[in-house]
Amino acid sequence: MPGAAVRPAHAKVNLWLNVVGRRADGYHLLDSLVAFVDLADTLDVRPSDRLSLEIAGPQAGELASEPDNLVLKAARLLADRAGVAPLAAIRLGKHIPVAAGLGGGSADAAAALRALGDLWRVALPEEDLLDLAASLGADVPMCLAGRTALASGVGEHLQPAPALPAVSILLVNPGTALPTRDVFAARRGPFSTPLPMTRPVTRP
Repeated sequence: MPGAAVRPAHAKVNLWLNVVGRRADGYHLLDSLVAFVDLADTLDVRPSDRLSLEIAGPQAGELASEPDNLVLKAARLLADRAGVAPLAAIRLGKHIPVAAGLGGGSADAAAALRALGDLWRVALPEEDLLDLAASLGADVPMCLAGRTALASGVGEHLQPAPALPAVSILLVNPGTALPTRDVFAARRGPFSTPLPMTRPVTRP
């Protein structure tokens, strides 16, 4: 269909994740190596006379009770910043398990910013787009970048990391939701020391 735009929303994995401190507002400070895998949701956006979201796919039922998906928040935020009407029919194909530490919601929001930017022909500078992403959640900027990175702060500070060799990863999910906020709230114990990457990543 003319004007339609489709974007993948790849799951992210933390190849290491150190909690190195906590801000005064309660957010934890992180040191992490983030990579992206083939597992992905899909965002299909098409012209419409209103803003709507349809959720399909094997994980769709996990989002049925959410009245305002992060994708819709991203759509309204982008439209407001660009000065356009938030009109689009959005279809989210949900394959990434929800509340599994894989950044599914953040990846969906990032893909929505990209896809809707294409649909609405919005050409914001990358820095402005990253600023919008950060206002949606700490993981959204890294998902917007969509590449291997060293993440610090609450996840919003990104530095390029060496390209990783192609490998297979086994992800095991017991089907029990573990919201990130609850996991960090339950954390106890001392903080870790940041782990610098001192040598290039090579295939064994």
